[in-house]
Amino acid sequence: MGMKNSSVAAAAIAAVLDLALLRLCGCLVGGIVAVLVADIGARNLLERSFSPAQEVAVLLQLYVVFLASAVGYHRGAHMLMGSNRWLGVRGRRVADKLVHVAVAVFCVIAFHYGVRLSIAQWQQLSPALGIPVAFFYLALPAGCAATLAFCLLMFVQPGQDHLHATPEGAL
Repeated sequence: MGMKNSSVAAAAIAAVLDLALLRLCGCLVGGIVAVLVADIGARNLLERSFSPAQEVAVLLQLYVVFLASAVGYHRGAHMLMGSNRWLGVRGRRVADKLVHVAVAVFCVIAFHYGVRLSIAQWQQLSPALGIPVAFFYLALPAGCAATLAFCLLMFVQPGQDHLHATPEGAL
């Protein structure tokens, strides 16, 4: 497969991953709303509280934050990602590659320690849900894996200006 074909394939994979993560985050936000509305309704109408509601909402929020930040990284929607405009086109491309390398290294390290922390917390159960606390901590490696996937796909797409997205690229 030639360089152009691999670039097109990488762009297609990145687009599918972007859309899938965005839809997943939308579903998770819908779940947060449903759980909180059910809890508020139960409290006001039935005078009972759905005790695990807060834990469910926090669990879903953690995944939304880490997965949506991967999408934001891919779309160039993070703050200060366009602050190297003074470098010129060539300098910006080099700086962008260095940013991708730094992000990739961070993601590998955070993934490693996130998985280790999750494994260490597997026996501890959350108070209301009774599920392993590890599920809360696994949001970090999930987000790092998604961000790392976008990083690797960006290396295969030469000439793509991911770190300097226009407002259309914003979430």
